[in-house]
Formats: sequence, C-alpha cells, structure tokens
Amino acid sequence: NEYYIEIKFEVPMKKFSFDNPSALFEYVFDKALKKIKPPYLFKLRNLDNCGNLKVIPKENSIILRKRCGDTVVEIIIANNDKANLKVTMTY
Repeated sequence: NEYYIEIKFEVPMKKFSFDNPSALFEYVFDKALKKIKPPYLFKLRNLDNCGNLKVIPKENSIILRKRCGDTVVEIIIANNDKANLKVTMTY
C-alpha cells in the first residue's frame, strides 16, 4: 500500500539461549532501535506498552510478530547468528 513505509534490518545476534519468546523479541527489537532515527524512533518506543506477541513456529524458522495500532513489527529468526526485522507503519 502506498500509505505504508517498511523498514528492514538484519540484526546480528550472539549465541544466547532465551527461555521465552518475549525476551528474544525484546533483545532483537532493542538492538534494532539503536539504528532507527527520529521521527520513526518515537513511534516505535511506544510499542512496548501495547499489543500481544504472536509466535508462529515454522519448519526451519520462528516468526515473532507484534502489532500496535497501525504498526507491525515482525522478526524472523532462521538461524542463530542473525534475525531479520521488518517494521511496517503508516507515515
């Protein structure tokens, strides 16, 4: 849609083991927030306070998705050394 903007990142991950998907989502999301600049940064910081984390297990990857209003953050983890993060939001 022409009214949406997509921001994509490859976030390097260290060899950590996470007990729950929420901790994994927060780790990757916080690392990506360091690279995002205003005005998008302010909109994404509020994402912690709303929306539930949806976990979609696939055969060789895990998809973590969180929605807050018109903003969707999707993290795809296919191997242990990087995560693909995609943010879709209105502008």
